[in-house]
Amino acid sequence: MHKFFVTDDISGPDLEPKRTAALIKRALVLMFSLLSVLFIIAIIALLTIVRNINQDSDKHSAMLLEKAIHNRVDTLTTHIKDYAWWGEAYQHLHPRVDTDWAYTRQNMGATLWRDFEYEGLFVLDGNGQTRYSVVDGKLVKDSLQSWLGDDPLPELIQKINKPDAIPLSSTVVMRNGHPALVAAARITTGDDARIPVVPGPASVLVFVDVLDDRKLIALGEEYGITQTRVQHKGATKLAGRRGVATLPIDGQQITFEWKSEDPGRELLRYILPLLILLALCTAIPGVMLGRNALKKARMYDENTFLLAQNRLALTASERRFRDVAEATTDWIWETDAELRFTWLSERFPGITGHSISAWIGRPLSEFMAADNQSLTEWITQPG
Repeated sequence: MHKFFVTDDISGPDLEPKRTAALIKRALVLMFSLLSVLFIIAIIALLTIVRNINQDSDKHSAMLLEKAIHNRVDTLTTHIKDYAWWGEAYQHLHPRVDTDWAYTRQNMGATLWRDFEYEGLFVLDGNGQTRYSVVDGKLVKDSLQSWLGDDPLPELIQKINKPDAIPLSSTVVMRNGHPALVAAARITTGDDARIPVVPGPASVLVFVDVLDDRKLIALGEEYGITQTRVQHKGATKLAGRRGVATLPIDGQQITFEWKSEDPGRELLRYILPLLILLALCTAIPGVMLGRNALKKARMYDENTFLLAQNRLALTASERRFRDVAEATTDWIWETDAELRFTWLSERFPGITGHSISAWIGRPLSEFMAADNQSLTEWITQPG
């Protein structure tokens, strides 16, 4: 038995659609947020690794540069020791300087500039007065103080005069913006016992090695360090990434800079694009799947909402039908497809004298009969 009902008011809190789409949307936002955080953490970790690699490379370069300069200082002190503790040099440089022996015959003159690139060579008497000077391989009359722009002799003599100190010392001064390695030694007879010692204060031999840009570049390249130079505020910036280190050279703090190898850049060049590609390969399918899931969730919510509406409408129609049925003077029934009672109105017991429970599920033909034809055929025949 089929019945159709119409309702005018089916609104109410029970008809609110389920928020499946909202739940899925929040889940998708959470998932993409987590993925974004993971990729951001991965990129930050990569940048941290790159920075650490570059810092380690710069520390290694600074260590090599410091070693190279200290080797240069050691070479300078070795050379001045060989010359200052040479008996023949003592004869010709103390107490008076034999310029012919020293410069003309090249025992202590232009060869030091040509072979070792020592810009300055000076012989000072016991009072610190310059008596012999060779600058850039040329015999000049400049004093150590006027040419160097500083007077390192007091510091050098103080080091030499320390108890148990050897008559040799070195220091670093700045000359025209470049570090100048200065080594000083007392001129002695060395181990030559045949040379008589002249009474009076000993003369002092001074070598100066100025580490200009050209020397520093060559010094750094020996250890694989490119474009080494002293850091200056007004200097042009080096191309690419630069390494910077302040190194202690003979007690002086000098800041150097060089073109960094930047090993982390190669790692960044290969790994960062892979991370970005992985992020895109994850995000694009994720967005497509998320949109599809969200679309289906919205359709499910709409269908759930429509189903709830239909159920409420059916319930309201049945309620109205039963109200009408109870209000009428006749009794009304419903049967299934096999004409078995499925519902009987409340008027049934009063009119028929039978109980409702006794007839629910029993066939209609047991309760009624027709004279001319089968009751079942009469009821089921088309209107």
